[in-house]
Amino acid sequence: MSTVSEQVNTPETGDRKKVLIIEDSLVLRMTITKFVADLGRDIVEATDGQEGLLAAQENRPDRIICDINMPIW
Repeated sequence: MSTVSEQVNTPETGDRKKVLIIEDSLVLRMTITKFVADLGRDIVEATDGQEGLLAAQENRPDRIICDINMPIW
């Protein structure tokens, strides 16, 4: 399992919402990450369901965007 977890940080992160993006397609994940980051959100990424569950437990995101046809591993 490859871990793709990244925080998008800016100086004013005090009140920013954290979004977990769980998507196995690299192109879609990059597109969604760019769009959400441009909205001023902190981003955590995961590439499969198992990694997404771990990321959700560790990062406690405010929102989760998840592929509906997501493999667990």
